Amino acid sequence: MKFHEVAGAGMLAGIGFTMSLFVTALSFEHAPHLVGDTKIGILIASLISAMAAYILISVMYLAHRKTSTLQ
Repeated sequence: MKFHEVAGAGMLAGIGFTMSLFVTALSFEHAPHLVGDTKIGILIASLISAMAAYILISVMYLAHRKTSTLQ
């Protein structure tokens, strides 16, 4: 595996936010006013991770296709 493949998979792993929401619910059960803010933060981080993974994987795929057709 090449580094960009590992990096793309790592970014895709950042999308998983179910566990983050669970930990948030447990951590802030005594401060429920913070739960909404943390959920928004988790959602934004997941969207950024998904977009970054999509861009990286797309660029690497297109670069690979370009070099494959030149050979």
